[in-house]
Order: sequence, then C-alpha cells, then structure tokens
Amino acid sequence: MIYEYGENGNMLVASNEKHVSIDDMHMPFNCNKMESFKDFPKIFIIDACRGISILKSHEIITMRGNETFYGFLMI
Repeated sequence: MIYEYGENGNMLVASNEKHVSIDDMHMPFNCNKMESFKDFPKIFIIDACRGISILKSHEIITMRGNETFYGFLMI
C-alpha cells in the first residue's frame, strides 16, 4: 500500500519531494520481465490525490477480453 500526494497524470510526489511515476513502480513486476509470476495476481493499492481539481467519483477503463495493462488490472 502506498499513501502519497499525487500530481496530474501518472506521477506521485514522495516524502523527499522527488517525483515517481506509477508506471515505473509497477514495471519491475511486468509479466514479460517476471515470467514466473505471470499467473499470480499483483495488487498495488495507491491512495493519492491527483492535482488540485475536484476528482470524479470514478473513471471507467475499457478493456477487451482478458487484456490488461502489462498484466495489471488498473481500476
């Protein structure tokens, strides 16, 4: 679980004020890089605001079939 302050887009701001990409955080666990974990669920829980605007209650991500982003289901 990660609790951070987010910025617009796909970035988080760490406690040392460095910017960290959410993609960079989960990319080492990519099914193409870790073949042995291909059939195991990988869950990242990130609790972060996103910028200064008011957030929508939810965002719908459309996927075809069992396709996910590099083996990750992002909600």
